[in-house]
Amino acid sequence: MKKISSKQYAVSSDNDAKLDIALISTSTIVFNGEVVAEHETESIRFRAIRKAIQIALNSNWFIHILKEETRANYLAVIIAFYEWLVQSGTDPSFSIIKSFETDEINSGLKPQSTKARKLISLLKKGLYEGGLNVEEFRFVKELCRKTRLVKYEPPEAVNLGQWFAKHQWIRNHIGDDYQRLASPKRLMSSFVVTVAATLITLLRVRKSVRENKDVSQRYLDSSKAQTSPRKTQKLVSDLLLSVSQSNDIRSAEILNVIEMECIKRSHETRVKKIVSSSSGNGYGKVLEGINSDYPYYRPILFVSEEFSKAEQLLMYFLLCNLAIQPTDANNITRSNFSIKYNKQGKPRLIRVEYLKGRGNSYHETPLLRVGEIAFEAIELYLSLLPPDHNKLFSENMVDSFILSNPNYAGRRSTPPNNTSTLFKLWSDSTFSETLKGQFRKHNTDDLFLKAFDCFMQPDIETFNFWQKNNTEKGLYVEYLSRVEKNCPQSLFTGTHVKNTSVYSRTDKYRDKDLINTNSHSSLTEKLSYMTDNNKEWVNQVGRITRMVMTDIELHAFSPNIVGMEAEVQDLRLKTKIIAEQGDESVKVNQINKVIQGTSLEDNVIVIDSVDNAVLMLHYIEQAESYYKTFVEVNPEFLESHLLINVEWMYHCLEQFAPKNLKEASLKFGKIKSVLPSLFEHELAKGVSI
Repeated sequence: MKKISSKQYAVSSDNDAKLDIALISTSTIVFNGEVVAEHETESIRFRAIRKAIQIALNSNWFIHILKEETRANYLAVIIAFYEWLVQSGTDPSFSIIKSFETDEINSGLKPQSTKARKLISLLKKGLYEGGLNVEEFRFVKELCRKTRLVKYEPPEAVNLGQWFAKHQWIRNHIGDDYQRLASPKRLMSSFVVTVAATLITLLRVRKSVRENKDVSQRYLDSSKAQTSPRKTQKLVSDLLLSVSQSNDIRSAEILNVIEMECIKRSHETRVKKIVSSSSGNGYGKVLEGINSDYPYYRPILFVSEEFSKAEQLLMYFLLCNLAIQPTDANNITRSNFSIKYNKQGKPRLIRVEYLKGRGNSYHETPLLRVGEIAFEAIELYLSLLPPDHNKLFSENMVDSFILSNPNYAGRRSTPPNNTSTLFKLWSDSTFSETLKGQFRKHNTDDLFLKAFDCFMQPDIETFNFWQKNNTEKGLYVEYLSRVEKNCPQSLFTGTHVKNTSVYSRTDKYRDKDLINTNSHSSLTEKLSYMTDNNKEWVNQVGRITRMVMTDIELHAFSPNIVGMEAEVQDLRLKTKIIAEQGDESVKVNQINKVIQGTSLEDNVIVIDSVDNAVLMLHYIEQAESYYKTFVEVNPEFLESHLLINVEWMYHCLEQFAPKNLKEASLKFGKIKSVLPSLFEHELAKGVSI
C-alpha cells in the first residue's frame, strides 16, 4: 500500500476529528494514511458504497475497539472486493454484494466463510455513523436490506480418509488399499508413524549438521544469496561433497535429506549418475560446461536455530494426533508438557496439559510412553528447541498450506518452498525403504504414504500450478471438472488430523465417562463424533449388527438344518425295509406311510411294495409343487414335517426293489392326475392331521 499521508489514525485519540471524506479521491479507500484499494468509476452508486466503507474505517469502533487482527481481516475484505470489481466489471446495483458472494461460493468457499458478510457489516456501520447524503443513505440502506446472503451450511466434519476419498481416481493406483482408507484406525496408525519418523529424521539431520562445524559453515554459506549464480552452485556442490565425505554414523541419512533439498528433480538422475561414476568431486563435475539451468537449489531447512516450517508442521500434526484442538495446538508451549523421568534421568512418560481456548477448561492428552514413535519424536523436538524458546512454533500452523507437487514434469525451475522438501522426502523410494522397519516395529504399514504418493506423480498437475496457467478460469471447481487426475486444493489441516485421531479411538469410548482425553466431554463426543462421518464408528456398529443379523439369519429365518438332519438320520436308523407279505398286521400311519406292526416301538418297518412306492412318489411330487408356498404361509410345517418326510422317503425308495420301483413309476405316471391333494389343510396354516 502506498502512503498518502503521515497521519496515523490507529493511534489517535477519541476526540480526533474524522477524516474529511471530501479530501479523498472518490475512487480510493484509505486507512492509517495508506491507500487500501482503488477503483476508478463514474458511478454515483459505487461512490456511495466507497463512502460508507470509508466512514466505517474512520469510526471509533474500527480504530479503537477492534483488535489489530480483526482490522486486518476487514481490510483484506475491502481489497478482495475491489479486486473482484475490477476483474468482473460488475456495475453497482442492489445485487452487487450477492454477486460477490456467489463468485466466492463458486470458488469453493462455504457461505459462512465468504467476505460478503464482513462487507455488509462495514456498510451498516458506515450507514449509521453519519456522513452520507440523503441519496447515498437511501441506496446503501436498500442495498443492505435487499441483500440476502446464503444461510450457513452445517460445519463439515473433515478427516484424512475423506481428504483422499474426494479424488477417487487414486483407487486405480492403490487398488484394494483404497478401501482401507475408510478405516480411521488403520489410516491414523500409518500416518503417525510416517509423520513421527520423518520428524525424527529431519531433527537428527539438523542435530548432525549443527554439530559438524565444517558442514554447518558450508550449509550457511551456500544458503546465502551470492552475486553470481555460478558461485552459489559451487558452494552447494562443496556442501554436498563435504557431507558425502563425513564420518558421521548417519552420513547416508544426512546426505539423502540434503540431496532432496538441494538437487533439482529435473537434474537428479544425471547428478547421481555422475557422482556414482566419479572417484573425485562428482558434485563439482556436474557443473562443468553448464552456464544456465543449474542443477542445485540453495538449502533452507537448517539455516536457523529455529525449526523449519516443515519440522514445525510435523510436530503440529503430532499434537493434533493427541486430539488437541488445532487452534490450541498452535499455542502449545514447552511448559504445557509434563514429563516423568526414570531413575537414570531418562524420560519415560509424556503428557500435554493445556487450557482449551474454546471451552476455557483444562484438558489432558493420552499418555505417551517410551517405545512409541510419537514419544521419541516429541522428546527429540523438545530437546532441540532452543532454551530461550518457550513456544513450540514460530509460524502460524493453523493456516492452510499449498499442496504442491515437486515431482511434476511440467514444473519450471522454481526454488523449493516450505513443504516441497517434505513432499519430495515422502515420495522418495530410498526414504520409503527406511520407513519399512518402523512400520513393522509399530505393527502398521505404508497406507498413508501409498495414498499421498498418488498426488506426487510426475504427471499430476496440482491446483496452484494449473491456476497460474488458467487465470481466466482459475476457480477450483473448474479445475476439478477439467483435470481428470485432480488434487486437493490445499494440504490436509490439523482439523483433518484431529478428527481422524478421535475417530480412530472410537473403540475406547464409553458413554458418560468422567475422563475423556479427546479435548471434549463424553456427551460432545457422542453427539458430534459418533456420526456417519466416523467410519470407525460405522464399522464398529456395523460389525455388531452383522453378527446379530447373521445369527438371526442362521437360526430365526432359516430352517434348522442341523435339527432336521438329526431327525432324518434317526428315522433312517429306525427304518427297516422288508418284502411284501400276506400279513394282516399291516396298517397306515398319519402321513400315509405303510408300516408293519412290531413289538419294538422304536423301529419303523416299511413294506417294499408298489403301492407304498406310489404313495411316496405322490407325496414327494406334492411337496416339490408346494414348497415355495409353504415357505411363505407355513414354514413351521415345512421344517418340522415336510422336509424330514421327503428326505426319509427318498431313503426308503433307494432301498426298494428295482422291479417294484419301476412298476410304481409307471403306475404313478398314469394315475397322478386323479390323485388327491395332500396338503390343503396345512396350506391353510393348519396343522398336519
